[in-house]
Amino acid sequence: TGEERPAIGAMFDPANQSLADALRITFRLLQVGMVVLVALFFLSGFQSIKEGEAGVRLLFGRVAGDDLPPGFRFSWPYPFGELIKVNKGTVTLSLDEEFWPRLDEQKKKLSIQELAGMAQRSLKPGLDGSLITADGNLAHTQWKVEYRRVRPSDFVQHILDEDEARIVRGAVRRGVIHAVAQTPIDDLLKQSSADEGSVATRARLAAQELLDAL
Repeated sequence: TGEERPAIGAMFDPANQSLADALRITFRLLQVGMVVLVALFFLSGFQSIKEGEAGVRLLFGRVAGDDLPPGFRFSWPYPFGELIKVNKGTVTLSLDEEFWPRLDEQKKKLSIQELAGMAQRSLKPGLDGSLITADGNLAHTQWKVEYRRVRPSDFVQHILDEDEARIVRGAVRRGVIHAVAQTPIDDLLKQSSADEGSVATRARLAAQELLDAL
């Protein structure tokens, strides 16, 4: 039995050596994998900001960089940071029904002249939109609004994407109501939106003032 023990030990030495080599290789592969993952984590912080966009860099939820120009920009990856892209292009909203009589789909295709010949004798509050002028007349108007996001940091911190159009629409509606309420019907009918002091100009200024306050 004494002679058998060295023989058994000699048989286990290659197995132990193979196991040690396998563990060593596995550990090295694990180290390489961890290095690759860390590298990929940092590389994921590089993002491209396109033309017409501005970037806002966040770090632990706070703004660390504002109005970043187009190009490849670095931000700490999630969950430490984030790079939010804000479109600075022109956005268009139409206010076609807020101050307009309620029409069915067929009547919506008619011209202003054709609609005038079919004028209703009365309006239903809550269904038909209208405006009251300075001299107590009722007016119907339609508006097209164009706006841009000029302060990306303020936009990101205070405005939710799903609420943006509703907020702008509400501010413009308020501005239009105030501007028309200060304008007699004759002045409203004959002015151009480009006129200085026009209803459109005063409505825009009132809407912008409210948006700035918000």
